[in-house]
Amino acid sequence: MSINEVILSASGACKLIDSLHSYCFSSRQNKSQVCCLREQVEKKNGELKSLRQRVSRSDSQVRKLQEKLDELRRVSVPYPSGLLSPSREPPKMNPVVEPLSWMLGTWLSDPPGAGTYPTLQPFQYLEEVHISHVGQPMLNFSFNSFHPDTRKPMHRECGFIRLKPDTNKAGGSRGQEFKTSLANMVKSRVY
Repeated sequence: MSINEVILSASGACKLIDSLHSYCFSSRQNKSQVCCLREQVEKKNGELKSLRQRVSRSDSQVRKLQEKLDELRRVSVPYPSGLLSPSREPPKMNPVVEPLSWMLGTWLSDPPGAGTYPTLQPFQYLEEVHISHVGQPMLNFSFNSFHPDTRKPMHRECGFIRLKPDTNKAGGSRGQEFKTSLANMVKSRVY
């Protein structure tokens, strides 16, 4: 039985009970008891109406999310690595960046961070970091921050991390995207 059928049957049962009450009350029951029972039935009917509306909104939200998921499946790259064909093995890690191999993977901040900026109200954010390699003497990274409740994107950075061979000195370059602007600011550092 679906939730809508349960709600409809519960609503019908309340109406049936309400109609039966008029036949079942004896002359000994006073008017206030009858009114009290009617108020309870009306309250339950109101709760059922509210529940029906919430279920309807939830069904609508589920349909919209399903449509978005279907759209993402249609446009996303079919291969797990995103760039490599399924028959190809991942490249061997370059020995220059092997000391940084512990960084590979996807990392998520927990708990959310707190941010401030002179023109903004204080805010919270989650940050997801993805670090990978393609066999070159550098690591690729992307930082994505988003609102912890709505998951709305807030900031993104992409770049590379390099090690100076035979040292512990690191350098890198990164690009930042601010809001929906097309202008990017790129900073490069050398060893």
